[in-house]
Amino acid sequence: MNTAPRTRHPSRSSTLLVLPLALSACSNQDFDLYTKVNDNIPSLVEVYWETDVAGTSYVEYGTEEDYGMTTQVEETPTRVHDFTLLGLPFQSDVYIRAVTIIRGVEYSATEQVETGGLPSYLPDWNVTVLEQDKLSDEPYLMGASTGTAPTLFVIDREGQWLWFKMLVDGYVTMEVQFKNGSNRMLYNETDTEHEEGFLKKTSFTNKVDETIPTPGSHHFFDQLGQGAVAYISTDVRDWYDEDEGKTVSVVGDAIKIVYPDESEDTLFSTWDWAEPIKSDQWDSGYYTQGYDWTHMNSIHYDEASDTLTVAMRNLNAVLKIDATSGEVLETYLGKDLVLLDEESKKSSSVDPGGAADFNYHGYQEVEPYRVAEGSIAFKHPHDASWTAEGHLLLISTDEETIAVEYALDPETRTMEQVWSEGEGEGFFAISLGLARDLSNGNRLVNWGTAGLLREVTLEGETVWEVQANMGNIFGETFLFSDFYAGI
Repeated sequence: MNTAPRTRHPSRSSTLLVLPLALSACSNQDFDLYTKVNDNIPSLVEVYWETDVAGTSYVEYGTEEDYGMTTQVEETPTRVHDFTLLGLPFQSDVYIRAVTIIRGVEYSATEQVETGGLPSYLPDWNVTVLEQDKLSDEPYLMGASTGTAPTLFVIDREGQWLWFKMLVDGYVTMEVQFKNGSNRMLYNETDTEHEEGFLKKTSFTNKVDETIPTPGSHHFFDQLGQGAVAYISTDVRDWYDEDEGKTVSVVGDAIKIVYPDESEDTLFSTWDWAEPIKSDQWDSGYYTQGYDWTHMNSIHYDEASDTLTVAMRNLNAVLKIDATSGEVLETYLGKDLVLLDEESKKSSSVDPGGAADFNYHGYQEVEPYRVAEGSIAFKHPHDASWTAEGHLLLISTDEETIAVEYALDPETRTMEQVWSEGEGEGFFAISLGLARDLSNGNRLVNWGTAGLLREVTLEGETVWEVQANMGNIFGETFLFSDFYAGI
């Protein structure tokens, strides 16, 4: 067997160090097997071989001699077999067994290679809690990280980097998802002025094969059926401010739907729903285009009910919206708003735990849900979604940032707190954060700009905790099981 010389590298490097071509041909096996470490992402290994007769193939591989990982099997018999091995740590020995099945007979060849070093500019993920026997089944975490090294990333439960994609300077990415049922990714890029934005489709080889303009987009998006995507966009309009006696620019929000042919519709606008109200975040300076009215910051689609759930940070409100008509079906209100005017900084609702009553332009047909007395009233909500039991689950930031779950009572139109995570721990996320149900009943919670992520049981035990280096924050994060099938 002739193998090209391989060079060992230190575990981290100042630049993207990759192995030499590392091509090898093993003539004493069933066929000649060629391997190469990917030039751009040195945790990926490319494997190639040919057979005289067409067959279906797959590759077993891993960092141990018994492999442990397997690619998908080729669907159609072919003579040329080409695979990219995913999910490997950087700077690791990799054992490979390539298999081709021809007329029921299995032929194979083996090889060993070493993945390349991790760039030094990527942050460490510090795993401070790891209870392996209590974790959900998903071994991998994908997410978007902003800060000193804006990236899309995948790590394993030990905090080892398995994949990354550096993001464009001057743009912010908060959301990444597997594209409905595949292992290709859909992510967003928005400029810091919230004027230019894009949805991009990519793969683990970092090939961006489609870019869809989404002007004004910010924060998050979600996938609908048949390839359509709903995203949050700024909706800037002139508004006469009676307090100032002049017309000012105000930033509301819209939900836009972009279709596979890149055509676009506006499903909903806050301007059609309510009159602007000046919370204490009105002149936060977040937007250069005008005053910050609603600050919609998350969106989730529920296929069963064909609804979108959105959170509006500055109004302490969550809306459930019909994804076909754009009608507001329900409103969920948190803590009383503090108004901008110093003389008006008082509760504007007569209900304990309620929020400001908005001028709904006749749009609101049912009484909003309000937080029940004795429950924590959410403030500055983020990532509002629904559990399997129909409970509202979200991130709330007041004196501290917590995840909180509410059971709804349709008769009294109240929300009762039934679970929380982070109470009394003093974590504070200026923005972002999420809470999601996992396959084993645990929950994944991240604290956004605080750079902290946990898997917790419903009883309050932390079974996995990851801390990002200072200056790096979590956007969207989710656990998944299979690099080849996605989730």
